[in-house]
Amino acid sequence: MCSAIARRIGVSGSTSPSATFAAGGGGATGAGNYPSLAKDANLESGDYPVYVVVRGQRAMPPVGAMMSDDQVAAVVNYVRTHFGNQYQDTVTAEDVKRVRP
Repeated sequence: MCSAIARRIGVSGSTSPSATFAAGGGGATGAGNYPSLAKDANLESGDYPVYVVVRGQRAMPPVGAMMSDDQVAAVVNYVRTHFGNQYQDTVTAEDVKRVRP
């Protein structure tokens, strides 16, 4: 799954923020504790994952600077419609732009 996101946004899997999460969105523990993305109610509002990708939160570093607004929106929309998540309202590049510092 992570490589599918990387291909979609045009980055290699090793530099993609999606590489932080375990396959299937199940979360991971290692250098930090990364929560599961599977069936995550925190993703109900698109604003939350956009903020986390762009500005970071706790163990998740801000990685939005490595991606364009369109790429951040694509990652967030992918996560919100996969891994058992079914949030159909889409995040746009304009939504991402509003969150950037």
